[in-house]
Amino acid sequence: MALLLLVLLYCARRFSLHIKKQMLNMEPQQLSQLLIQQSVLFESVFEGLIAIDSHHRITAINQTARRLLNLSQPESELIGYAIHHVVLPEAFFLRCAAKKQKR
Repeated sequence: MALLLLVLLYCARRFSLHIKKQMLNMEPQQLSQLLIQQSVLFESVFEGLIAIDSHHRITAINQTARRLLNLSQPESELIGYAIHHVVLPEAFFLRCAAKKQKR
């Protein structure tokens, strides 16, 4: 019984080290702080920012980008959408060109 307990403790420790390694050797509190800092920085930038993954799905979009693109949905609803379903290049550039002509 004691041997089984030691084996389980050893396996639990190895598993926790494996998870920590996959999380860039950061403790959960450090990861949480990093995510908060990233979020604050992302929203404080004056430019519109959209982050996408390798499959062209939105992983983050700041308020400025949503305003520039006339998107009323909150970020949480846009996460996971393919960028080409959210940003239609023709419409965006035509709108920008029209604004420049009005000036």
